[in-house]
Amino acid sequence: MYAYDLLAILASLSLLSYASVEDIKKREISDRVWLALILFGVLVRFMDVMANPTLDHAFDLTVSMAVPIGLFLLMYYLGLLFGGADAKAFMCMALTVPKPPTSVPIINGYLLPFYVLSIFNNAILLSLSMILLNLAYNVSWLLKGHPLFDGLEAESASKKAVAFFTCRKVKTSIVKSSPNFTSAEELIQAPDGTKRRRIKLMYRLTDNGEDEELPDAEYVLAHYYVPLVVFITLGFVASVLVGDLVMSLVQIIVAPFM
Repeated sequence: MYAYDLLAILASLSLLSYASVEDIKKREISDRVWLALILFGVLVRFMDVMANPTLDHAFDLTVSMAVPIGLFLLMYYLGLLFGGADAKAFMCMALTVPKPPTSVPIINGYLLPFYVLSIFNNAILLSLSMILLNLAYNVSWLLKGHPLFDGLEAESASKKAVAFFTCRKVKTSIVKSSPNFTSAEELIQAPDGTKRRRIKLMYRLTDNGEDEELPDAEYVLAHYYVPLVVFITLGFVASVLVGDLVMSLVQIIVAPFM
């Protein structure tokens, strides 16, 4: 591995780890983090070009950076998958490590030519672990004899099924005070003027819930929010160690048929 590749990996891991802590604590990340990562990216790409000063190499690097940056910009403006900080993280990574460094992954594995897309695959796959955590929490809640959908009996079975994997029961006071939870319930007014509780499966990260009226209950269903930048950091570590987890799963699935 070249020295500038090692510098890019260490700088990216350090700054992404710092951003993850900041996002968990404050639910916001200073733009200075991304500016620092951009500066490191420019530095290591300059070192890269100086080590191999050919037009073909410069063109290859430019394409490797421009394609994923354009893709993540498009996804951001279309409102797909993630917010501004997450899009910035992916675009900065596309600049800092546009191509897989030599000797990476450390353990035998596969990486896409556009390295940041493998990091993206890992981040999305690892974020799905929240489904397993919600499932375990809800099963435990039911085994203790607590109702999970009390006050929501009128909701459809399909919405309850989705909520079972994406939500968990939390004290209402915690949902109101913690930035890590967003209510998965809302009050709507029925035609007769009464209010009833309804499951809210979709939410925006910009919603802070301050103006939202929550049900008058000790516990409500809530979404537990883990910032995507945490999974981006873990996905980056996974890419360095074992490669693209999604591609590895695809290879495992299709291998018996080849």
